[in-house]
Amino acid sequence: MPLPKYLRCLLRSATVAGMLLSNHPLLAAGPPAPTAASQQGTEAPRPPVMKMTDVELQEGGVLNGRIVDARGVGLPHSTVALRNGNTLVAETTSDGAGQFHFDSIRGGIYHVRGGDADSMYRVWAPRTAPPGAAQAVMLVPNQDVLAGQWSPMKYWLADPLVIAGIVAVAVGVPVILAQQNNDSGS
Repeated sequence: MPLPKYLRCLLRSATVAGMLLSNHPLLAAGPPAPTAASQQGTEAPRPPVMKMTDVELQEGGVLNGRIVDARGVGLPHSTVALRNGNTLVAETTSDGAGQFHFDSIRGGIYHVRGGDADSMYRVWAPRTAPPGAAQAVMLVPNQDVLAGQWSPMKYWLADPLVIAGIVAVAVGVPVILAQQNNDSGS
């Protein structure tokens, strides 16, 4: 017994999508192109790239912050260091709730490190920060997963085969419905 026309169309669409998207390495970026320095083996290791966050100082140059674990619970008695370039500007210890602050800070680029947390901040003088600037520093060791942010859906949607299936269904269903209407009207 032959397959219905709409089922054959759906199978063809899924097969083509599978063939086009089954080779995962083709979808990923390849290794970086070698530079003259790396070919000679003299390339220095690159420092990790950190996201820069804007933070507004409070009156008197006070930089407030909090160090928390991945669940958002404050880390008490953590040593927090504030650096401007290679210069240690200040060092403090967080209180029982993970809160800390630095006094008499001027605007600039700062590297804040506490425990395993490590972040870069562009610190603005009071009333000069751009809209949306944070009012305090938030340090989170191992920032891969924060409370409430893990979702298995993002892993499913990152899979090219899942995307291919979604596209195949989105394209195939209207085609099948149109063919059924044509077949029944003839």
